[in-house]
Amino acid sequence: MTFKTFLSALALAVSAAAAHAAPLTLDGGWSSFSASYGKTSSWNTSFEFTLTESALLQVTDTGDNNDMYMVTVASSGTSTDYATSTPVGGYAFSNDPDYTFGSDAFSSLEVLLEAGSYVITGRLNNTAYSAGTGSIQIVSPTTVPLPASGLLLLGAFGGVAALRRKTRT
Repeated sequence: MTFKTFLSALALAVSAAAAHAAPLTLDGGWSSFSASYGKTSSWNTSFEFTLTESALLQVTDTGDNNDMYMVTVASSGTSTDYATSTPVGGYAFSNDPDYTFGSDAFSSLEVLLEAGSYVITGRLNNTAYSAGTGSIQIVSPTTVPLPASGLLLLGAFGGVAALRRKTRT
């Protein structure tokens, strides 16, 4: 075994030993993760949670905006990979996940999850550096309030009625 191979094996062993599962709670705010030891390294943390209703999984890059992630969502013996978006624009830096999630300058991802138990893992998909940081949360989906949805429904019916009346003349 060469010294380079030994160092690579040691880095993988250290990153695997450092990895641990962290619970996520619905509407509990952002939790952070990091990935190092190479441009396609795994997160230092996996995240576990159980949902009793649908919720949105949100993932965003924080720190330097050059990191993109492959996020694996596992549930009921199956798993699906999702890639975060590609950042747009020049260099940016922020440790505020609420800002980075809403900014096109940082990669992000939003996935609707149904009720069930989940384990979320991830890895760097692309980075300009050898490490990356990011944040993850699960939030309740926003719904259109009942008064607003009623107005939308009335507007839709009014539009259909106007079109029907116009086609009759």
